[in-house]
Amino acid sequence: MAKERVTYYLRCQPYIDSPEGILVNYLLHHPVYDSKRVAFEAFEAFWKALAYQAQGAASEQEVRILGWDCINSLLNQVDYIRARLELDGSQLGALLVSRGCAHLPGYLPSFVPSAGFREHPDFAKRLAADTIKRLPKVKK
Repeated sequence: MAKERVTYYLRCQPYIDSPEGILVNYLLHHPVYDSKRVAFEAFEAFWKALAYQAQGAASEQEVRILGWDCINSLLNQVDYIRARLELDGSQLGALLVSRGCAHLPGYLPSFVPSAGFREHPDFAKRLAADTIKRLPKVKK
C-alpha cells in the first residue's frame, strides 16, 4: 500500500530590494548551497522536534534527542554567522547568559541532566564532552 504524501508549496515573489527579496535572492543564487535544501534544513532545525512531539510520532525520549539535535543545528548556524560576520564571541556569551542558556566564565554550569540523559549515557557523555571543550579557559 502506498504511503500518503504531504504536499507543501511555498511561492513568494517579493520585491528584489525588500528584506524578503534580498534573502530569497541570496539563497537562489548561492554558489554552494541548494536553496530548497537549506530552507528545509532551517525548517527542520526550528520545528522538527516540536512536530514529532505534537504528532506523537516519537517517544518522549526520542523527542528529547531530536530537540538536542535541533538545538545543535541552530548553534552550528550561530557559529557560522558569528564567524562569517566576525562578531565578538563575548557578546554571544552575554546573550546566552542573559537568557539562562549559559553560565559566567569561572563558574560551573547549573545544568542538571534530565531523565532522558540518564537513559542515554553515551549521548550525555558526548554532550558533556562537547560542552567542556567549548568552555572558556579560566585564568588562574
